[in-house]
Amino acid sequence: MFASRGLEGRQLTGGVELGAQVGEDGFGEVYAARSASLPGLGLEVRVYASSLLESRERVASLQEVFARGAAVRSPEVGGVVAFDLGSRPGWSARVALPGSVTLASLLEGGPLVPRAAFLLASRLARALASLHEAGVLHRNLTPGCVRLQGVTREGLARDPELMWRAPLQVVDWGQHVLVATRSPLASFHRYPEGFYGYAEYLPPEVGRGEAFTALGDLYAVGVILYEALTGAPPFTSLDFGRTLRRHVYEAPLRPELARRGLELTPDESALVQQTLARAPLARFGSMDALAGALEAAGYGAARVAPPAPPPRTRTGTLPLPAPAVVSSRVVG
Repeated sequence: MFASRGLEGRQLTGGVELGAQVGEDGFGEVYAARSASLPGLGLEVRVYASSLLESRERVASLQEVFARGAAVRSPEVGGVVAFDLGSRPGWSARVALPGSVTLASLLEGGPLVPRAAFLLASRLARALASLHEAGVLHRNLTPGCVRLQGVTREGLARDPELMWRAPLQVVDWGQHVLVATRSPLASFHRYPEGFYGYAEYLPPEVGRGEAFTALGDLYAVGVILYEALTGAPPFTSLDFGRTLRRHVYEAPLRPELARRGLELTPDESALVQQTLARAPLARFGSMDALAGALEAAGYGAARVAPPAPPPRTRTGTLPLPAPAVVSSRVVG
């Protein structure tokens, strides 16, 4: 059950109507939605926690991220088609992937077969590479940000190649700018009740107070790969600060040691370890480099073409009514 704000049926700017709530996290709630201007096309709307939209500077940063993201043409990146961060409530909308589930829900049942896990990492690397080409960082990639259509654990056990063929979307990119701080550990110690992102997937350099770069997203792909192989991220605890410090000071166990019975080749194990290197420059140099290494190892080289992306205009947005696109008003 979700702690709903009772927004079901609410009409937003631009004629977007909220349906049932389908998710929630530290950033806010997610609702199924529809728009009269897009009959038959389902939307998912992120309604942000009001406390995250109090800073004009942060809101402006997210608006800039959304504008840059309009240039992304990958069907595996869930594009933001409309947003209004100044309304009550502030929101953003993307085209839904019908019948999809999150990777997080798949991993609740335990690890995936290794081939499916490596194919997943290959797809994530290519999707993130397209974001990076547009000058956009995801900044807090988690299994909850990955949606898959027509995929079940049983299906992957029978046919791991399903992970390569199934429609996939990476969503919720960029929104971490609403909670990012120069020193998350210091912020957590000052105000432990605050939300600073998901420490299990943040890179060590963030814990050291350094800037987040594209290699931080690469580290998150490594964490997700590790979790898909072993059943858990390399570092966890009940405390945001402790988990982030573990990224800074500890080296993860090799995946074949973290999960009894897991069989990997030395090259596969080394690839996982390299994505999780504590020093950013010790990782693969880019998402393209990681994807290339995975494809060279046989994960994705014979890819089936993905489904065509939803229709876009030259600006990269669907033709929602003008009032729904951008608002410079900020609440608070």
